[in-house]
Order: sequence, then C-alpha cells, then structure tokens
Amino acid sequence: MVKTMKNDYEKNSQFIFFIISVCFVLIIIFLFKTVFLKSDILPNSYNPRIGNENVLTQRGKIFDVNENLLADNFENGERNYLYPEVFAHIIGYKNDGAAGIEKKYDFELSHSDNDFIGVLKEIFLGEKLYGKDVYLSVDKNLQEFIFSILKNKGSIIVMHPSSGKICAMVSKPSFNPNDIEKFKADKKNAPLLNRATQGLYPPGSVFKIITTIAAMRHINLSEFSYKCTGIENFGKDNIHCFNSHVHGKENIKDAFTVSCNTFFATLGDILGNKNLLTQIKNLRVDKNFNFELEHNICSIGLNEDSDRSELIQTAIGQGKTLVTPLYMAMITSAIANGGTIMQPSITQRIGNKFIAAKKIATILTKDEADFLTDLMEEVVVSGTAKRVYMKDIKLAGKTGSAENPLGKDHGWFVVFNKENDFAISILLENAGGSVKAVDLARQIINFMIK
Repeated sequence: MVKTMKNDYEKNSQFIFFIISVCFVLIIIFLFKTVFLKSDILPNSYNPRIGNENVLTQRGKIFDVNENLLADNFENGERNYLYPEVFAHIIGYKNDGAAGIEKKYDFELSHSDNDFIGVLKEIFLGEKLYGKDVYLSVDKNLQEFIFSILKNKGSIIVMHPSSGKICAMVSKPSFNPNDIEKFKADKKNAPLLNRATQGLYPPGSVFKIITTIAAMRHINLSEFSYKCTGIENFGKDNIHCFNSHVHGKENIKDAFTVSCNTFFATLGDILGNKNLLTQIKNLRVDKNFNFELEHNICSIGLNEDSDRSELIQTAIGQGKTLVTPLYMAMITSAIANGGTIMQPSITQRIGNKFIAAKKIATILTKDEADFLTDLMEEVVVSGTAKRVYMKDIKLAGKTGSAENPLGKDHGWFVVFNKENDFAISILLENAGGSVKAVDLARQIINFMIK
C-alpha cells in the first residue's frame, strides 16, 4: 500500500514537473520573441528599429466617427489611404518615416490585444494577427466638404466645445501620403505643414477677445466709454481704425461689434504690460497641452519690459504674438462651454477603448463667458460678421484681419453655436481680410445643420 502511494506520488510529481517545464519553455520563447522580434514594444522615436513592422501582424485600420474606412492595407502590406489628400494632415503617413495618427498610434496599430492562445498560434503557426483599429472623431462627409470649399492657403477646424473632440480639420495646401518625397521638396508651399496645429500667425482682431477678458478683470467696463476719431496717437505709434473710419462715442459692446482698433489700443494702454500679460498667461496662450497630432505652442511677444508700442500692438492682435488656429478654436470653445477649456482630441476610440473627454482648466467664470457670448452674438447680428447671420440659429463670432509683411492681410474668423455644440476656427493666408473666412463659415454651418 505504501509502495503504491509512493509510485502515484512520483507519477504526479513527474507530470507536474513536465507541465511546469513546458510552461517555462513557452515563457522563454515568448520573452525571446518579445525582446528580439518585437523590440518596438517600448516605442521610442529615437529607437532606430521603431519603424520596423511586425511581420506577423497586419496593421490596424483607421475609421472616421461613423465607421467609414479611411485607411487599410494593400495585399503587399503597404498602406492604402482612401482619401489621401483630404485626410493627409490628420492620418499622416507610414512610409519612410511616420506622421500624424500613423505616428501617434504606431504601436497600437501594429500590435494586437490577443490572448495567450492567440500568441501561441502566432508563434507556432505563423497566423497573421491584426493590430488595433483606430476610430477618429472626424466626420468624413464634413471633412470632404470643407476640403472642397477651402481654396486659399490656410486651415479650418470644427470642434465640439463640450468635449474638445474635433469633427473636421483641413489644412491647405495638402499632400499625397503615397508620394512623400515629392512634397517634402516643395519648400515654398510647405504642404506637409499642418497649418491648423503648427501654423503660427498674428491673430489680428480675434485677439480682442483676450484683450476684452483682461479689461473685464481690471477696468469697470460698464462705465467706460471712448470717442473714436478713426486715429489715435500712442507716442511713436498712430493707430488707425479700418479705413480710418470714425466710430464716435463707444462702449465695449459698440467697439467689439465694429472691431474698433483705437478703442482696444486704449484699453491696452490703460491695462499696462503686467495686467495684460497676466491675463494672456491665465488664458493659457503660451501653455502646452496634450494632443495626438504634431502642434506648436503659441508665443507671446509682450513682456513686462516691452515698450508702449509693443503693448498697444499686442492689444489689437499685432506685434510679436503668434497663435495657432487650434488655440483659437480652443479659446472660442471655452467661451461656448461656459468658461471651461477642454483638451483637444481627434480620436474617438482605439480598438474597444473609448478616449474620454478631458478638462484642461476653467479659464472664465460663467458670467464672463456669458458676457463674451453676448458681445460675439452682436458681431454676427450687426457687426463685422453679419454676412454669416442666420435667422434660425444663434451664432457668436469674431472677425480678424492680421497684417502680413509678406503680402495681403491674413483673414480670421471664429464662431460658435451652443445649441448645436460646434465652434469653428478659420485662418486664410493672404486673403486680404476676413470676408472670405466669414463666407466659408456660412457654407460650413449650412452643411452641418441642413
């Protein structure tokens, strides 16, 4: 009896040892594969092997918010971009380098969430695995429409203020991701530059939104008035209103509606460098933020030691301050969102994981946001943006013309609607003013609400 129990014990021990040995060997194989064949499991742009594809994994697909296919693979494994120029600055490319979503989610697109059995099949049977699919927040139909109507160099962004999700982002000129080298050589037009996120421009009169916020916090605007004569002298600077138009006696609403330069230059002069600069920084003009695509941070030309000329120029959106169209979309969205600025995002989900909306900060009180909304609504009803006025939808906007030393003025327009949860930021290079930008906004809004 004792001998039988001993034999059973030895057999069980041998069986357990065998199982442990097999598992150990499998773990060693898996670790070997991970370290030597999948060394890009720890993605790093400085790793020279980061561009190597996992030969056993088919790269994941990219879809729009409505699950329309935007990018997949040819049979030879090369990427197939179904709308190459329309989505070039968003999707980017994976060919002799990477950019855009292809770069940001390179690891996710090229690796699966397979279970242990799937990994074993991959190792021993060579079965093809599939990387995770990426679903963007962009609407293909809206993106195509905007791409078709944007004729100037420039960019257009449409964003949901409540979430920061981007539903369209177009930059022109664009490029074909299947022929990168050809477009890299075009230094004059810089088609690879995403003007929406990387372009830095003088903001012109859209910056008066920020000057207004600074004035709200340091000046009693309910009692402040000013008489515009079309020109005002500030030491060595003479500031003119558009065409030296005389606006007469104005309060903040009057001046904002007609975008009076001398009024806002006067506000800047009263505020002084420190107060204006403090509020510019409070509004996160020069702050970095997380975003999936390559982007530049706005730069502030003003500092506490700047001369009076720089102060005045900054207050009306000229001088050395430079902003991106993306930032202007964010600040406009913050006003529409009751003062909360959201982290911009262009991704809806990766595989089965949804990308949640994230708050960056509350930069305005509700009263401040409501006051600015009232000013911007009047711009559309009776001011510089009345070309976009629509009877059935309440719009709030601000136009801007930014002086350009290399040619015609750049044209700006930002606009939002709370009820339909959209904000639009438009920048047109060398457009000669904001008229074309306002007209484009009208077309886009009509397309969205039809």
